[in-house]
Amino acid sequence: ASEMQEMFRQVLANPQTRSYKNLITRILNQEPEKLAMSAYHGNMIFLSSVFENVKFIIEQIFRKHGAIDVSTPLLMPFNKCQTGEPVRLMTHSGLIVSLPTDLRITFLRLIAQNSQISSLRRYAIGRVYHEKKTHNQHPKQAYECAFDVVTPIKGNYLVDAELIAICHEIITKFDILKQRNVTFRINHTSLVRAIFLYYSVPATKYRSVLDLVEEYLSDKIIRNKKHLIASVAALLPAKNGQSVCALVDS
Repeated sequence: ASEMQEMFRQVLANPQTRSYKNLITRILNQEPEKLAMSAYHGNMIFLSSVFENVKFIIEQIFRKHGAIDVSTPLLMPFNKCQTGEPVRLMTHSGLIVSLPTDLRITFLRLIAQNSQISSLRRYAIGRVYHEKKTHNQHPKQAYECAFDVVTPIKGNYLVDAELIAICHEIITKFDILKQRNVTFRINHTSLVRAIFLYYSVPATKYRSVLDLVEEYLSDKIIRNKKHLIASVAALLPAKNGQSVCALVDS
């Protein structure tokens, strides 16, 4: 087994050799078993006309705000920094690429590679994919909606306000959303710093508090909110429980 592993290591070390190309060709020419072929699309949810109607209404709102539907590449070269269990594929040359886990990464790459694009409003409603733990099944497929503004003006908070207004417009278009308690979650380092300043959190404790919150949100170490509140309170100078609760809720 060790000799075979060493042989494969040597073959894969140089993509320019004939041995490497023959190996990739043989891998890609494999055909799945009949059972895998028949079960591959099992348990998939197909969309209804309701989805298309909702999509049409949302697209009208986006267009009203000057956005256009910008097509971005489906595939991108895989790198280990990607999150969200990306679906990896192999091209005939042996290059490992991945399907999108969100709608923004390929758009960001497009903007970064085209410096002449300094002003753009785009929207996208499309599919994203995540790998399943089970084998021989279609990857997890979900629909995602994105609205992005590219502008040369830094610190333009009018754009942020407009994005919130767009979300409000979408909610008011659907009675089922108006009946629910919809919450906007805004993430910005300036907001986090303002919250810490308001609750007199020492600057030396910022990173530690954020790490505790991350552990709570990832559900890895801190399992419940009471545990989070107690952990944050232990980091801070003497504060009443109500202040710590308000800080955590913020």
